[in-house]
Amino acid sequence: MIVSLVALLGVMIVSPALSCPEMCSCSAREALKVANQHQAALCKEIPPANLSRTITSLQLIDADISTISSTTLKGVSHFLVSLDMSLSGIETLDPRAFDDSPHLTSLHLSNNRLEKILSGTFRTCAMLRELYLDGNGLREVADGVFAKLDNLEYLYLERNQLVHVPGKLPPTLVTLDISGNSIGPVVTEHFYQNSLKSLDLCGNLLQSVSLATFSTVSNLQSLCVGDHGVNLPPDTSTHLPHLTNLTLQGDATSKAVMDRVTRGEIAKLGALETLTILHYEVTNLRFLDNLTRLQNVRLQYVSVTGDLDLEAAFLNKLFLLRVNLDGSAGLASALLGDPRVVTHLSRLVQLSLRDTGLTHLEPHNLPLVTHLYVDISGNPLQCDCRIKWINDKVYNLLSSQNTKCASPEAYKNALLETAAEELKCSPDDTTPSPDCSTSSPIHATSDSDHTTVYIVVGCVLGVLVVIAVVLAVVYRTMKKKGGSRVTPHSETPGPCLQQVQAASSKDHLIKK
Repeated sequence: MIVSLVALLGVMIVSPALSCPEMCSCSAREALKVANQHQAALCKEIPPANLSRTITSLQLIDADISTISSTTLKGVSHFLVSLDMSLSGIETLDPRAFDDSPHLTSLHLSNNRLEKILSGTFRTCAMLRELYLDGNGLREVADGVFAKLDNLEYLYLERNQLVHVPGKLPPTLVTLDISGNSIGPVVTEHFYQNSLKSLDLCGNLLQSVSLATFSTVSNLQSLCVGDHGVNLPPDTSTHLPHLTNLTLQGDATSKAVMDRVTRGEIAKLGALETLTILHYEVTNLRFLDNLTRLQNVRLQYVSVTGDLDLEAAFLNKLFLLRVNLDGSAGLASALLGDPRVVTHLSRLVQLSLRDTGLTHLEPHNLPLVTHLYVDISGNPLQCDCRIKWINDKVYNLLSSQNTKCASPEAYKNALLETAAEELKCSPDDTTPSPDCSTSSPIHATSDSDHTTVYIVVGCVLGVLVVIAVVLAVVYRTMKKKGGSRVTPHSETPGPCLQQVQAASSKDHLIKK
């Protein structure tokens, strides 16, 4: 084998390689850089058939190819491992188009104008691992067209016009994305992939999800269902014990009502790390109480009709890193107004409050976390001295180019950061905030500052305890001394006292 490899390298070095085609830009890879041997080509059109056999990656840019026939790629794709023909205007794909592409592992046909994939299209692509057919407007995918792709792990069919899930999917699939189609009922037979870890069904016409849908995908880790307020069936948590990422997407035009069963099933998904609920109406947030592993919580355009218990949602989330409350005005207002919850979010790195109706946001409303990323764009912000703290750069402003002032008139539509720089505030300023001044009211507190405070408080408490002990001892001593004193009325008079009393009696008789 070593001799064969040496011979092959010798041939590659001795044999003059064909130069890079004029319409292409070629580059060598560090892994196998041989003189004049190109590894990747970026072309404006399909190169000629005598393309160098050492080119294993081909990408077309700004190409205009309406049809890929059986001969279009002949002599070009035989040694290709990766082929990208996205955005090439392809309308027709011959079933024999890839017959000369046995080594392909990655094929990109995204954002073309394909309407159908005929049977046998990928019959010789046994090595294919990634297949991108998203954004084409596909209406028809032949049943079993992916069945013989025994190495296929990633299949992307999102943003098409499919009405059902393609049948006979290979059992090797790890990721299946069919979001943004017109799929109605999901047939159980479509999901017999025990290896499937990510399934995206969002943006379809699903009205409900059958329990049987999840019965054969017990290794699923990421699930997205929607777009018409789908509720989860009973025992979902039993069939999906490894689920770490769940997205429930309702209808944007009218919020879906989350039923009691769905709330109960979510509460049992103890492995969840990311939870997204979009366009829903919920009774309360108590179903979040047991989800202690959550790192990312997105409650976007969610309204709570009952008890707004933020403690259940946030207080026991020790690993919480990102909170997104976009469009949830009630939740945002409650969170910013609850100092207990805000203080508890000590690990937070990102907080999004877009489109929540905020007019002001002051530092005491935010977790005291250095370098927190905050997004308050899309709100009717009033730019006065209360936003001067933005200049401190303690918090990072996300979407800063879309964060604008709504008032006063002088700063209307101005960028928040620009207004904060230009504002001239003094102690006599009549702005509603009493703390307006040229200095910012926010101060970042480091861990060392907290430690110092704790030490001082501990010392003071220690001194107070010592003083209390001393006072207690003194009090007990004085009490004992007071109790041992002899009073004239408590004991029999002594001899001296009797003589004095007798003398007094005699004097009294003489006078009388």
